[in-house]
Amino acid sequence: MKTPLDKNIYLFNVAEDPEERNDLTDSHPNVVNFMLKRLAQWQKGSAVPVFYPQDDENCNPALHGGIWGLWVTS
Repeated sequence: MKTPLDKNIYLFNVAEDPEERNDLTDSHPNVVNFMLKRLAQWQKGSAVPVFYPQDDENCNPALHGGIWGLWVTS
């Protein structure tokens, strides 16, 4: 089975599947839920946020001659 690349959550048995080819999220939802709860608990005590803001389209280098730099002028 090939792992799809359009998902946000995956579960692998890296001992048996070190190349991470077989996604086990559908066959082990209890493990996924447990791990998501643990991650949420950890995130509450984390000094650095786990989630990043959405990308700003104005930061796309293709819109500015292929460079990544300042795009707002004061």
